[in-house]
Amino acid sequence: VFSGKRLEAEFPAHHSQSTFRKTSPAPGGPAGEGPLQSLTCLIGEKDLRLLEKLGDGSFGVVRRGEWDAPSGKTVSVAVKCLKPDVLSQPEAMDDFIREVNAMHSLDHRNLIRLYGVVLTPPMKMASVSQIASRERPEKLQDS
Repeated sequence: VFSGKRLEAEFPAHHSQSTFRKTSPAPGGPAGEGPLQSLTCLIGEKDLRLLEKLGDGSFGVVRRGEWDAPSGKTVSVAVKCLKPDVLSQPEAMDDFIREVNAMHSLDHRNLIRLYGVVLTPPMKMASVSQIASRERPEKLQDS
């Protein structure tokens, strides 16, 4: 989930680091060595509402959403949902996991913040991050 505003008070310091633990094997590899890893930045599907489509790319579709953060506030976010056919490609899954890992560890006022990832059966994945406010589009140009 991505948002255009930094909500430092909303997220305790322990959320600023990304830690992965392996939970499923890579195809043809030993258990625990697969690219699909459990994230500490998991967001429950029930805490996320998907709204209109903002755009799409080779990996999936980006939609505006609303996330009910642990603080109790509702945060306007962008949600990147992987296309179903992408999930069958191991290299695409690796790329997605690398992107999530890299973005979750970034912390700078001029960068969007990755809040977390939603993993729901059957392997629907969505990254949830900051979104720029429509009321203040000049913020994108000033950064």
